[in-house]
Amino acid sequence: MKNLETLINAQQRKEGIFSRACRFIKRKIAPAILYAGMGLSALTGFNGCGKGGGGGTPPDTTPEIICNSDISVDYAWAMKSDGSYLTQVGTQIYTKPKWHPLDKTKIIASRKNAGTGKYYIFTANRDGTTETSIIDNSASWHDYKASYKPDGTKLCFISDRDSGTLYVYTANADGSSQTKLPNQSSGGVKENPVWGADGYIYYETWKINNWEICRAKADGTGTEENLTNTSADEGNVDISHNGTQIVYASLQTGSQQLFTANPNGTNPVQITFGSRAACEPNFSPNGTQIVYGEYVASPESEDLVVIDKDGTNALSITDGARDYFCPDW
Repeated sequence: MKNLETLINAQQRKEGIFSRACRFIKRKIAPAILYAGMGLSALTGFNGCGKGGGGGTPPDTTPEIICNSDISVDYAWAMKSDGSYLTQVGTQIYTKPKWHPLDKTKIIASRKNAGTGKYYIFTANRDGTTETSIIDNSASWHDYKASYKPDGTKLCFISDRDSGTLYVYTANADGSSQTKLPNQSSGGVKENPVWGADGYIYYETWKINNWEICRAKADGTGTEENLTNTSADEGNVDISHNGTQIVYASLQTGSQQLFTANPNGTNPVQITFGSRAACEPNFSPNGTQIVYGEYVASPESEDLVVIDKDGTNALSITDGARDYFCPDW
């Protein structure tokens, strides 16, 4: 059975930068002086500030966007939607962290078990306390990339427990009743699942020569639907919280840009046109804005940008000095 890093590296050669959302970078820990130099908090709580500050009425520092960053070994970091009040989350690597949909004091993420070398899924408070393993902390397979159902009662995730192939699985929010989604296609690697309010689970599937955006009903009925069905790679799908629109990255124009579409894939509209590759889009809770990564291959870097859902009013919310990726709003 291939280990997850080997599989991911093989897929990276096929899919370009779509796999940045599943990468596990190993970098040296940043020196402690970095925090003072950038005005960041190295604490686990949300007491530090980045851009914010000043006298008068205390500002609202409640975090809105969580992401990974190489500020310190790809730990999780949270910030306001304008990039202010950047603060480290916890004191360990949290791979692709996501908020609980109803409570942003709680997160779900994955990490490698130091003993088994396998990735497992856990929940924690946003300050890193009360960490609880919910999916296979001691299993002989990898489980990662968890995403909650909008009401917070269930989750979907990726696992290679079936003969080493990455498939979509579902479970209750506490990790019980783990079930392979029965109506997804067999054989092709699945990645980046997200559970929509419309009752579908959206994900990307490797279709022999390229990645496609697909969906399948979360209750297991029906068959998998290919929403993009082009010769180009499409990936990094997200769906608005009310289930009325999807956003994804596509190479169909020759450069990687973002598109929105109806949940069934109709009416695709390109919304980014920059010289940098656009990846990892994620809707704001009210569905009016999108945060995404702007990626440059050489020298490698990724910054976060917020735009209106039609692509207007772009605002870069990170400083360009470090990588920021896998945002969740």
